[in-house]
Amino acid sequence: MPFMRQVVREMMLDNLSQQEATIRFNLPNRNAAARWYKTFSSDIQLLNTQENMEEQNENLTEGKKKVIELQKALAEANMKIVALETMIDIAEQELKVDIRKNSASKQPNK
Repeated sequence: MPFMRQVVREMMLDNLSQQEATIRFNLPNRNAAARWYKTFSSDIQLLNTQENMEEQNENLTEGKKKVIELQKALAEANMKIVALETMIDIAEQELKVDIRKNSASKQPNK
């Protein structure tokens, strides 16, 4: 039974004719390949569909993991920004110097 299913699966994947399958798998006659194809092709299509769905679910899971990683990286970057802004605020207060660039000021010409 597994050999018959394998023959049909190969016929479907490689788009083999009954004659090509007979030659490739050294079958006694073309009718065997035709009977097997008729018997097992719908089962194999169903299995292939299930495998594709599982693969898509796996890809979604990987995508969700990537989203979580990116969300963590964003949160860390935001925390770093807050920490740096806090450092600048403290430095400006203690040194009584404007550290942040004033967008309205002119740059000196060189």
